[in-house]
Amino acid sequence: MPHYEPPFPPVTKRRSATAEELATRQTQEYPQASPHRVGHTPGLHGEDAPYLSQQIIRPGQRRTVEEVELDYPDDPPRRKTTVVVRAPAKPTRRLPRTRFHPLVFVGIGLFVMIAGWLLFGTLSSWWTTQTNDWTYGRPRTYQTDYFVGHNADSKDHPSHFVAVKWD
Repeated sequence: MPHYEPPFPPVTKRRSATAEELATRQTQEYPQASPHRVGHTPGLHGEDAPYLSQQIIRPGQRRTVEEVELDYPDDPPRRKTTVVVRAPAKPTRRLPRTRFHPLVFVGIGLFVMIAGWLLFGTLSSWWTTQTNDWTYGRPRTYQTDYFVGHNADSKDHPSHFVAVKWD
């Protein structure tokens, strides 16, 4: 496996500025920025120049706070006469929004369709039975008188037939 070199050398960070950079900062002599690359690279334009103070503060050094002189040192310090006490506001808690997969809605739709199909089948069967009860009664019976030549039947006295469906 061949070994490739990185296209750019690694950048090392310095903890403090070099003497040249400090001299440039103090004299405000910045190099001229290329007009062809304005806005594409961080150049040192007038509006990009950092605020420079005379004192260089390094990490770890402490700053001292100067005391402010009072205009009238003999006056007693003023106190607030009104005290406003406010209860701290309770932090609002956002409830997590439940998100469903799109197939959950497809499944619910299929469930509703199957339930509707079963309900429709049950209702149509009940309706058919109800209309048959109103028409034929329960149990289902059918009777007729007909001359077939059995025993002593005749056209004046035909045989009586009764059909019963027990179900």
